[in-house]
Amino acid sequence: MIARVISSVIVVLALSAGAAFAASRLATSDAGTEVCVNSTNGLMRVASSCRDGEYSLTIGGGGDVRVTQNGTFTVPWGETGGGKVLPLTGVSVSGRCELLQAPFGEVTLARVLIEAASGKTLDAFVNGGTNPVGQPSLLTRPLSSFAEGHPAQSGTEDAIVTSNGATAVLILGGYVDADAKTCIYVWEAVETPN
Repeated sequence: MIARVISSVIVVLALSAGAAFAASRLATSDAGTEVCVNSTNGLMRVASSCRDGEYSLTIGGGGDVRVTQNGTFTVPWGETGGGKVLPLTGVSVSGRCELLQAPFGEVTLARVLIEAASGKTLDAFVNGGTNPVGQPSLLTRPLSSFAEGHPAQSGTEDAIVTSNGATAVLILGGYVDADAKTCIYVWEAVETPN
């Protein structure tokens, strides 16, 4: 019985020492800890590769905190939707599938709407943008367009957005699907604190 108690105490002490060592290594690690954050409920799990519906986050590691997210969404013609809020900058990324009347007929444009959080502004730099500083939102140039007799082609756009003490580098892609009467978007954002 005494041997059992002594062996139990040794196991507990060994586990405690191992946990303390692991905690000290975690606290001093230059690389930080890779976790995956669930986009729906915010729960985290330690992993180096994330599943669909999760984004990666590095905790610790000397201040090089980065949040990388990506996704796809589809928006019906004439609507705006698919909004995703980025955690560090607080900006939202949505698709705007515009329908316009032109002299030669209807035109559909796949554009991306980037909006600052409520009560905030953003500085956004994209190709062809006008005043980039202190804006509540930014609508990109068309990434894709469709008009009867002119097939749509996919397109991409890069953007650098600063808001809420952080910066996001965005890669945006869009395509007008004339058969489904939708705009299809793909995006990726890498955010870092300023």
